[in-house]
Amino acid sequence: VAEEGYFPQSWRKVNKAGVPVNILLIQASCSCVLSLSILIMPTVSSAFMLMSALAAQLYLIMYLLMFSAAIRLRYTKPDVKRGYTIPGGKVGIWIVCGIAILTCILVIIFGFIPPLSVRSEGISSSLYYLLFLFVGIALFIAIPLHFFHYSQKNQKKE
Repeated sequence: VAEEGYFPQSWRKVNKAGVPVNILLIQASCSCVLSLSILIMPTVSSAFMLMSALAAQLYLIMYLLMFSAAIRLRYTKPDVKRGYTIPGGKVGIWIVCGIAILTCILVIIFGFIPPLSVRSEGISSSLYYLLFLFVGIALFIAIPLHFFHYSQKNQKKE
């Protein structure tokens, strides 16, 4: 991805085994920062629930994008041969992807309800839970958008 111009030039550095060193350091730093959730939550169990909820929310957002892309591709590239096609044409894709999108949205909404194990630890734990989820989701959406914008600027320069 770095070699294709989506990341800054400094992130393209690889070691003798071909492993991108700077990206691994950034990944390790992000993991350490996320692991600090253990310090703000009263128990390791509630910190684990928090990290699981964040991961689930991010995956659901990814699925929203995939289902939206499936609908868009049915309109923009209807003649492309695919391994599997949802039957029913445009109506079929809207029914299947529409149900999936609505389900994802509902699960995302329910994901913001702190689990009982977190709620039982007091209001501050519930607030940390919600704040961590909102900030985490915002950051994990903003970072790729920033790099996409960065790559678009680089492509215009070339």
